[in-house]
Amino acid sequence: MALITPLDNIPDTDSDASSWKQWHIALRDSFGRKTAAMIFVHAWNKRGKKSIINYDLTKYLDDGGIVLDNTYLGSVSETGASLLDNFTDILKVGKYAGYGIVGILVIGAGILIFNLVKNPIGAAKAAASLYPAGGATKLLK
Repeated sequence: MALITPLDNIPDTDSDASSWKQWHIALRDSFGRKTAAMIFVHAWNKRGKKSIINYDLTKYLDDGGIVLDNTYLGSVSETGASLLDNFTDILKVGKYAGYGIVGILVIGAGILIFNLVKNPIGAAKAAASLYPAGGATKLLK
């Protein structure tokens, strides 16, 4: 027996507002909020009718970040929202990259401190090679 997914039951042009709401709930439960919103907006732009929009559907979808509008401006606002979601995804990746960089710096500082404790003169000579000529002599005294 095959599983029936919400994608098998897309509301058609004769569906009422409660059918669209129930379908979105099923999408959200199956695919998560972001993917459900993307699928819903795409299906609505193909099959939804502005005449069936009521307060209940509008309020429910507004709470989920979806604005129903059959005008060109509506599709532009959904595009803007998806671009913002993509930007936040990039920031999440950037956060983990930042953690990696901080980890590498902490490990490098640990190695530096270990070498300073183990061989202070050798570490000072290595550090002196990084300083200008006048500063190196102050470091070794």
